[in-house]
Amino acid sequence: MTGPGTLKLRARMTAQARRQVERFGHDLTLVVGTGSTTWGTPASTLGVTQAVRGVLMPAPLRRMQATGASGLPVPSYVAYLAAADVEADLSTPGWYLQHQGQNFYPTRDARDEGGQGVVWVCELGSPGEVTVRGEDQPGWAG
Repeated sequence: MTGPGTLKLRARMTAQARRQVERFGHDLTLVVGTGSTTWGTPASTLGVTQAVRGVLMPAPLRRMQATGASGLPVPSYVAYLAAADVEADLSTPGWYLQHQGQNFYPTRDARDEGGQGVVWVCELGSPGEVTVRGEDQPGWAG
């Protein structure tokens, strides 16, 4: 997977991914905190923020979860980020994305799609959705 042909293809894919994200993407802020070891929960201490460009879109309907007696789906989202532009490890808890004042928390590990370091695929909950109660994390609304 590190032969000259693979490296050449990866370089082309990285450039293409950057162009597509720049063209069709959204201005996002990546917030990386410390102290969180569980997906879907905010970090206890804010750390680094990074302006990133990424494609943020609703998840396919089949991935949305039905909850409660209503059986209505809970909105969820997917973000695609050019991996070369992200300065953090998105495979560990404690980060989230902001877009237009809304916080989008990851629900699981971001995937390095194809394992080539080209695109991070981030599955996100609905804006502001966290899985802990507000009193568990002062200053956060659950």
